[in-house]
Amino acid sequence: MASSSDFGEKLLTDIDDKVLLCAICMERFKSPKILPCHHTFCEHCLTKWVKANNSQLICPTCKNQWPLPSGGVPAITSNRFLNDLLEVIGDVNPGRVNEAVCDGCKKEAKYWCGDCGGQFYCDACMKAHRAMRICQDHEPITMEEYNEKMSTQHFRMTKARFCPTHRTTKLEFYCDTCQVPICHKCIVVDHPPGSDHKMLSLESAMEKYMPEMKAHSQKIAQKVSDLKLRKDRAHDLRKDLDANKSTADQQINTLCQKLIDEIKQQQIKMQCQVDDIYISKCKQSDATIELLEHKIASAESMLSYLNHLLTFGGAVDIMSVQKQMKDQQQHYDDLTNVPCTDIDSDLVFRENSECLRIDLGVVKGKNLTKPGGWSKFILEGQGPSPGQKFKDPCGLTFHNDRLLVCDKNNNIVQILNQDYTCEKVLGSFSGQFAKPFKPQSVAVSKDNHYFILDDNNKQIIVCDQNNKVIRIITLPADVNPYCIALLKGFVLVTDVKGHRLLKYTVTGQYIAEVDGQVGGKKRFDSPRFVAVNSRDVIMVSDCHNHCIKCFDSDFNYLYQYGEYGHGDSQLYFPASIAVDGADNVYVCDGNDRISIWSRDGTWLFNLFTYSEQTLVHCSQPRQNLC
Repeated sequence: MASSSDFGEKLLTDIDDKVLLCAICMERFKSPKILPCHHTFCEHCLTKWVKANNSQLICPTCKNQWPLPSGGVPAITSNRFLNDLLEVIGDVNPGRVNEAVCDGCKKEAKYWCGDCGGQFYCDACMKAHRAMRICQDHEPITMEEYNEKMSTQHFRMTKARFCPTHRTTKLEFYCDTCQVPICHKCIVVDHPPGSDHKMLSLESAMEKYMPEMKAHSQKIAQKVSDLKLRKDRAHDLRKDLDANKSTADQQINTLCQKLIDEIKQQQIKMQCQVDDIYISKCKQSDATIELLEHKIASAESMLSYLNHLLTFGGAVDIMSVQKQMKDQQQHYDDLTNVPCTDIDSDLVFRENSECLRIDLGVVKGKNLTKPGGWSKFILEGQGPSPGQKFKDPCGLTFHNDRLLVCDKNNNIVQILNQDYTCEKVLGSFSGQFAKPFKPQSVAVSKDNHYFILDDNNKQIIVCDQNNKVIRIITLPADVNPYCIALLKGFVLVTDVKGHRLLKYTVTGQYIAEVDGQVGGKKRFDSPRFVAVNSRDVIMVSDCHNHCIKCFDSDFNYLYQYGEYGHGDSQLYFPASIAVDGADNVYVCDGNDRISIWSRDGTWLFNLFTYSEQTLVHCSQPRQNLC
């Protein structure tokens, strides 16, 4: 079992290591100065620190900035508690506790006096100590009491503390009104009994305020515990962030490598095409060159013979071949009239101007405290055929991690995969309807049937993924449909000019309608988009009323949010709306931004604005995005 001296040695070591070390120089304090944030540092360390920070008093631990007194660092309040504790620790060290001998005669110690600066006394020396008038106020304790304090680690400063005003008088009282320890002289001078000052002994004050101080300490301890938990959580999130970054980098590298491989395949294919054309043209060109060389050799041989004949031959020789040359005139013409061939050097590579405009993907990171966080890497141009761009993209919806886009003026619905490449096209309905097919909005049922609003023909086409038409819901002539959504086996349709929301069965039977007018609330004014969240709450963007109106599945009014304006919780001609997995609502409006609202209609933040140019790059006008 550990002895009391072992406990004492451990306690003093802990005090020295945990209480008396300066956080700057990591040595025992010298003239400790305490800042308003209760952090303490050596005076000379703090002087150097302030000088290094352009004469600004910034706490090295918590980074809070405090006003520097006119007298500089020396004028900062001294930590009297640590000063006194340093003096006590300097006298009461582990070695001396183990010895436990009288400081006067070196006999076995029987008493210890903190008022003397931590001196040990034997019985005889203690009698002399008590006989001295100057020591009559001292409160020595026996070695048993001292060891008990040390062994139970309840060591407390017992050295006499003197009044800063009356330096030879001990602090024995506490002014509860002024909240300050005082001596008996202070009571007479600065805290007279007949005034409002209420006096307590220091022991009574401790009994009164110790529970409050302990409760305060517990609150701070709880805050420290909470902060440590948050720190651990932050470390975990940082690890997750590192892992997510690694995953994102790997996915990007994989995608880019895939694109590189495909490009290399295209490179090999085109180079093979070049080689085929080149070899074919080379064969024909080489055959022509060989024919010409043969004719040149024949012509040169005949020319040489004639030149010699004309130079050295006589009349008989020349005239002997004259008839032969006439007979072979056609042969001579064949030598000089070589027929033109179709061989040429035409071999050109023409770059597709759209070949680099591919949408690689989206990098996003949601940050609720700081709006922003989407970055779009654009290589534009999807479309149903290579190089074809969107033409007036309007209605959007997600289904099974696929993005469905109503490509209105291309007369199709594009289904884009996670790489944002066109995976499938719906809309091969040419010639089936009175007017061209113009998809305005799309929704997908649980049985994978596609409901496509064709506003040009005022109808809803229900088809499967193979473009097979299952049924057609014909809308009345007085309906001007704008958007559709599905709800529990029903189809919701906004009538933008009729200022109403209609409900049909999936087979096309009219059920009900609502005009948005409830009590003193305005009725719909050009309702545009409709969406349904996981709780079957219907949300309608009431465009010209500058709000989002919400109803239950039976068209009973619930609430609305937004009002005319350009502030954070205001809307300006809201149009497209969408709902995420947490039922948060995303609203595009005329403020050129997307605002995020909670499912109960509380504004959260603005994700981004179009002016930041981080959402999309599109050849169509901005308003077509909504």
